[in-house]
Amino acid sequence: MSPSQEDYKELLEKYLDLQQRVTKFSSVEQDLINTRDQLDQELVSYKRLQNFSEKTLEELSAEDFYKLVTESIVDIFEVEASLICVRGFDEDLKIQAAEGIRPEIWKNPEFIKPFKKLKSNLISGSIRVFPLDTNLEEKELQGFSRIIIGKFEEPSISVSVMIAGLVSREADGLYPTLSPKKQTIFGIFLRQLQALYANRIRNQELKKTNSELDSFVYSVSHDLRAPLLSLKGIIELIYETENLPEEVLDYLKMADTSVTRLDYNIQEILEYSRNSRLTVKPEWFNLKEMIEGIFQDIQFSAGQPIELFLDFPVTERMFSDPRRIKVLMNNLISNSVKYRRKNIPDAFVKVSFLSSPGAYQIMVEDNGEGIPEESKSKVFDMFYRASTSNAGTGLGLYICKEIIHKLNGMIHLESTLGSGTTVIIAIPEAKVIEHEKTES
Repeated sequence: MSPSQEDYKELLEKYLDLQQRVTKFSSVEQDLINTRDQLDQELVSYKRLQNFSEKTLEELSAEDFYKLVTESIVDIFEVEASLICVRGFDEDLKIQAAEGIRPEIWKNPEFIKPFKKLKSNLISGSIRVFPLDTNLEEKELQGFSRIIIGKFEEPSISVSVMIAGLVSREADGLYPTLSPKKQTIFGIFLRQLQALYANRIRNQELKKTNSELDSFVYSVSHDLRAPLLSLKGIIELIYETENLPEEVLDYLKMADTSVTRLDYNIQEILEYSRNSRLTVKPEWFNLKEMIEGIFQDIQFSAGQPIELFLDFPVTERMFSDPRRIKVLMNNLISNSVKYRRKNIPDAFVKVSFLSSPGAYQIMVEDNGEGIPEESKSKVFDMFYRASTSNAGTGLGLYICKEIIHKLNGMIHLESTLGSGTTVIIAIPEAKVIEHEKTES
């Protein structure tokens, strides 16, 4: 039986309704695809933004920093060219780096002129997109159709910075390079750059100040030590004078003790300054011989005997900075001698050494006074003294910590009051050319 007119009409309506539903579904599906693609692009941009932040945390020269900025603008915002301009205190605006523009062009003093004009139309922290006229006098810019510019000013450091990304005329219609989303991300990039740039400048100033302070401390300490040693020499000459009254000898001993203590304090300050100023210079040396020499010089400084034990099961040699290791071991062994328990007959200091591929472990152990529980977390702080039984500056363990930091190692202290102290040090072997290591 053939379908009636009413059946045909009903089927047609259902078909048209279904067709509308399919069309609507296809439209929704396409919208979802477009949204997903947009989110993917934004995610890529934010990942590149994060990558830029991570790279700026590295130790970069000014030239490398500016180059990274321009490379990142091209990479994140998919523009064909970029540049960064900086105006310092009492200076004119100057292009520091550019990407996608030949150096002989952007380094030409005339090339900066249109950017000065564009910059004058911006307020600090703002983002603008400008069309570029085809009749520009600067022929180098005639191949670009649009430019996105942002600037910030840091009055505290007297600096103004402008960044720009340029879109070529050929690529202008291919994709929305400078879409509103991209402009938003460009604003985030600008604020991020402002924070990074300000921190970078302040860190440079801080490093300069610290360097000047270190130089001053070193110079003053060195200048102070010269007359101090002369005074010590004069005291020793007076000692040799015959028939000196006992009272005068007592005074001389007190003066000699004070001068010696002050000289030791100055030497600690000098060592701290040297550690912060000088680069690490690794070489092969015999650690056992170094420790024996240190102990021989200081074993009687406490006025009572103390025994040295050495445990070197594999090797006696290590590859590191011998000057810093000597200061490190001198401070640790001196502490063991200085803070020995005076009421025991078997006072000792023991140094153990282990060498493994690429690393060393040194352990300095004694059965001395020990350290109170509440002081353990503070003993590596500058000027902190856990004991008052002997005079000291509180710099010794602080210097040890700074030396270990300079050598990229770790230091750990374990101690029980009245039983003794153990200091454990882990130091990576310094980098060495393989043939030099073999020859050594």
